[in-house]
Amino acid sequence: MANSMVLLWAYLALMLWTSQVTSFCCTVQNSTSGLCPDGTKPTPCCATQSCNVFCCNCDGKCRVYKNSLQTPDVNTVDKFRWIDTNGDGMVDEDEALFYINTNRGSTKGFKFDAYDKDANGYLTIEEMDSEPNQAS
Repeated sequence: MANSMVLLWAYLALMLWTSQVTSFCCTVQNSTSGLCPDGTKPTPCCATQSCNVFCCNCDGKCRVYKNSLQTPDVNTVDKFRWIDTNGDGMVDEDEALFYINTNRGSTKGFKFDAYDKDANGYLTIEEMDSEPNQAS
């Protein structure tokens, strides 16, 4: 019984902790056309200002429809879960490279280590949602 309570509290703490990530991701939503929802070409993301390599941690807003800017429907938590293909709660370098190559057609210029702040070989949701280290 005591173990069940500990697990329950740990789960609730985890849910509260992950819900604190409030940034958003602006990605191409129509893979057929390769265009942003407003019909424009991604640069390479679909935000009005810059994003990180995962098209998360975006400044500005996502481009949705011409002359209309809306809050995106893909948040960082959802994007992280989508990139984490094996479901272990972390994004490893292979998962990150697969995502970037699939969405950008190349991994040129991407340095996994620039996001892996604690150098443990995995990205947490906070690391994925951060700006890359410039020194890496």
